[in-house]
Amino acid sequence: MKKYIYPKNLKSATLLWFWQLKDVLIIGAAFIISVILLSITKSMLFLALTAGYAFITITVDGNRIYDFIVYAARFFGGQQRYDWR
Repeated sequence: MKKYIYPKNLKSATLLWFWQLKDVLIIGAAFIISVILLSITKSMLFLALTAGYAFITITVDGNRIYDFIVYAARFFGGQQRYDWR
C-alpha cells in the first residue's frame, strides 16, 4: 500500500529553501544579469541589489523579512494611539 503525505495547507505558496518559487526565479535571473553587468561595468552595485532582494524575500513561517521590516517601521515610526476605556 502506498502512503501519500500531503501538506497541511494545499493552497499555500510553493517554497524552495527559504523563498517562494517565483522569488527563486527572479533571484536567479537577476543574479545572471548582475554577473553580466559586473563583467561589463566592474561595479558590484547590481550584485548587491540582487543580494538585498534575496534577503528581504526570505520567508519564515509564512512571513517575509520585508513584512517584518514594514511592521517595525510602522511600530517605531508611526504615531501610536492608545484608547483607555
